[in-house]
Amino acid sequence: MRNAERRAALVDAAIEVLADQGARGLTFRAVDTRAGVPAGTTSNYFTSRDELFTQAGGRIYQRLTPDAVTLASGLSGLRDRQRVVELVHELTERIAAYRTG
Repeated sequence: MRNAERRAALVDAAIEVLADQGARGLTFRAVDTRAGVPAGTTSNYFTSRDELFTQAGGRIYQRLTPDAVTLASGLSGLRDRQRVVELVHELTERIAAYRTG
C-alpha cells in the first residue's frame, strides 16, 4: 500500500472511530486497530491528534462536497424556494450516503 493510500485509510479509520466513540475515543491506537494496521502506524503518519482531527475534517468536507456538475447546476437557474428545497435534498442524500462522516 502506498503512503498516500495508507494515509487516506488511516483518516477514514479515524472518522469511523470518531463516529463510534466520539472525540475522547480518538487515539492513535484506536485508529491503528480500526484500520487493521500494526500498532504505531498512525503516529508515523500524523504528528498529533490535532493533525488527525484536521485531516478527518478535511476528508469529511471532501466527501460531502458536490461534484462539479452538481455544483454548477446548483448555481444555475432560478433561485427560489423550490430550488433551495432541491439543493437541501441533494445535500441530505450526500450526507446519508456517507453515514460515518
